[in-house]
Amino acid sequence: THAFRLEPVAELTSGRLYLSRSGVPGELMLRFVALRGVTYQIEAAADLVSANWQPLGNPITGSGGIITVRVPQSGERGFWRVVELP
Repeated sequence: THAFRLEPVAELTSGRLYLSRSGVPGELMLRFVALRGVTYQIEAAADLVSANWQPLGNPITGSGGIITVRVPQSGERGFWRVVELP
């Protein structure tokens, strides 16, 4: 059994990352507000101690709206972040 705390969000806020169930087993949906023309990379890590962040998929260019990405749910826990690329 995997335990994740998911909280409903009425409005997405810039600079925050939101995680929700996708409805597909083994998959979550990650949402964030992306600035138009800015390129982002989603990264994943199994834990925060080693800080071994790995790219997840290809870079994404923002459109000035909400970006939604499906991410795999593997293991008992996972950590994700969105990094702004130069």
